[in-house]
Amino acid sequence: MGRMVYLRRTRTQTPFGDYLDVILAERKQSVRSFARLVGVSSASVTTFKRTMPPKERIEPWADALRLTGAARQRFFELAWLAHTPDFIRERYAELKSEVEQLRIKTARKRK
Repeated sequence: MGRMVYLRRTRTQTPFGDYLDVILAERKQSVRSFARLVGVSSASVTTFKRTMPPKERIEPWADALRLTGAARQRFFELAWLAHTPDFIRERYAELKSEVEQLRIKTARKRK
């Protein structure tokens, strides 16, 4: 028998995980330092970026990051969307796109 090869499986991050990376990069903060700030392991933060953040941690994390305004709203949106079924996320993305197209069309008519 041949030698068994184990492939390391990697999961892509959720949009929430990508957004958290952007926030941390803008603040020049590492996952490890963020994890310490919110009282979890860096491995847990990495897992949450690939799956979904625990519901009870979404608001405390936004508070710890001192997010306000649109950044806070986007953080909540992506965190809660991570908890929704795929078909709902897909429909939500379609509707957002349709709304944006309508905004563009309306803006052109006003000019």
